Amino acid sequence: EILLRDDQYRIVFSNFQAYHWLLQVLALHMDSAGIQTAGCKIISAVADGGYLSEEHMAKTTEYFVRLFAGHQQNDELMSWAFWAVQKMYGVAAIVQAILAGHLQTPRILRTAMTS
Repeated sequence: EILLRDDQYRIVFSNFQAYHWLLQVLALHMDSAGIQTAGCKIISAVADGGYLSEEHMAKTTEYFVRLFAGHQQNDELMSWAFWAVQKMYGVAAIVQAILAGHLQTPRILRTAMTS
């Protein structure tokens, strides 16, 4: 929650190895919806300031591909994942994911659009 308050925290988080550490933790706990939800909240906060490097963006894209493949039935997690993707890449990225067939469950789309 501290990342939501001030840009200085986002800068520090993204400039040091904290972001790499976050992605490693998320990869190790891919089956935990609670950890993934918390991770999406952090990613959306850091992305909101525009402080992610190209390397961060590429690694995060890989993470979201795995996340969407494994957790499409968890509405809360998918809502936060959609929010984080939108913060990082914009709405066009969500539309591209839908068109590519990565997001096939209509419930996820309804949940994300009504949140």
